[in-house]
Amino acid sequence: MATCRALPPLPSRARFAAVLGAAAALLAGCAAPHRPTASLAAPRATDAWALSPRWSPDGKRVAFLTAHGDALAVTVASADGAAIREVRPPERLADPFVCRPGTGLCGPDAPAWLPDSQSLIVPQAAWSSEVHPPSVVTGLALLDPRGRLRRVAWSEPEARDRLPRSRTPTVSPDGRHVAFVSEGLDGLCAVTAVPLARATEEPPRPLSDPGLDSDWPSWSPRGGLLAYRRRVLKAAGAIPSETLRVVQPGGTVARTVVVLRDGAARGGADAPSPDRCPKGARIGRSSWSPDTASIAFEVWPNETPAREAAVWLAPADGSRPPRRLSPPDGATYRLPALRPGGVVLALRSVAGRTAVVRFAPEWRPRAARALVALPGSDADWSPDRSRLAVVREASQPGNRPLTIVAVP
Repeated sequence: MATCRALPPLPSRARFAAVLGAAAALLAGCAAPHRPTASLAAPRATDAWALSPRWSPDGKRVAFLTAHGDALAVTVASADGAAIREVRPPERLADPFVCRPGTGLCGPDAPAWLPDSQSLIVPQAAWSSEVHPPSVVTGLALLDPRGRLRRVAWSEPEARDRLPRSRTPTVSPDGRHVAFVSEGLDGLCAVTAVPLARATEEPPRPLSDPGLDSDWPSWSPRGGLLAYRRRVLKAAGAIPSETLRVVQPGGTVARTVVVLRDGAARGGADAPSPDRCPKGARIGRSSWSPDTASIAFEVWPNETPAREAAVWLAPADGSRPPRRLSPPDGATYRLPALRPGGVVLALRSVAGRTAVVRFAPEWRPRAARALVALPGSDADWSPDRSRLAVVREASQPGNRPLTIVAVP
C-alpha cells in the first residue's frame, strides 16, 4: 500500500491556454449576433485566472476554478450575479509534471455538480513516496458547501491497472454514480463509474480495458446510460477504430453507436454514413438530446495541434448511420448541445472569434445560423441550453471575468 500525503491540485496552464486559444467567427451572410450580458464574477486577485465554469443542475449557480499562481481555488457564484464565494481556498501542488496538458488534475475538466446543486466532485491529489520514481496520484473527493472533502474514489498507484490519475468527473442526474477518466502515466485512459455511496478503499475497476483508450464520459438526462468514446485496436498492425459506446453501469445495456475507421463512419448496425471523416479521427465530448434518442458529438482530426473539429449526430440506439452537421469550412465546431425538437447548438471557432451557431438536422445543404457572439471559448451550457457561462478572454489574468450569455 502506498503512503500518500493529501495535497490539492494545480491547474494545467498549457491546457487552459489551449481551451482559451480556440476561437470562432460568424458565418458570412448571417445576421448581426446578440451581445453578451454583463460580467457575472471576476477573480478577486489581479493575478488570478478564472477557468472551467460549470452550471448547477438547477441553473441557479455556476462553479468555476480560480488559479492564483501555482494555487487553485474552487468558487461558486449565483447565476444572477448576486453572490460569489470561495468554497475551497487556494492551495498548492508542488509536482510540475502533473501540470502537463491532459492530466486534468482539477483543471478544465472539473468541478462536477451533484444533483442537489449544493455539493461538488473535484479531483484530489496526493504524493506517493512508494512509487518509483515518486509521483502524484489523484482520486475524486466530494466537496460540500462548507468546504469539507470526503474521498469518493481513489486509484492506488501500485494497482495492477496502473491508472493512478483521475479526471473529467461527471455525476449521473439521479445522483447514484460518478463517472470519470482514469489515466496512466503512459497516457492510456479508461472510463470508470463508481457508486457515490461507495465506502471501500479498493481501487475502482474501469468499464473498459485501459489499453483500448477511452475518454469523455457523458450521462443521459435520466441518468441510466453513459456514453463515452473508445478506441479499439483488434490486432497488432491493424487500423484502429474509434467508437462511441453507450453502456448501463451495473446493467445489461452495452452497445456501439458509432464506428469511425479509415475515413468511413458507420452506425452500430453497420450502416455506412454518406459523410466522410478524417482518417485516424477521434471522437470528443458528446451530448444527449432531452429525450435520449440522439447524441451529438465532436470529431477531431488526429493531429497536433488539434483543429477543425466537426459536430456529428447519431441515434442513441445505433440503428442509423451518423451524420455530419457542420460544414467543412475550415472552422472548428465544438461543445454541442441539443434542444427539444432536434435543434443542435455548437460553438464555431475561426480567425480569433467565437460564436454560437444553430443546426437543424433536416437542413440540406448543411448550414449553420449564427445566434450570438461570445467573448471567449472556455464555456459551459446551462441545463436548459438557453445560456452559456463564458470566461472572457483578455491579455491580463485578472481581467477574465465570468460572463453569462443568453442564447436565443
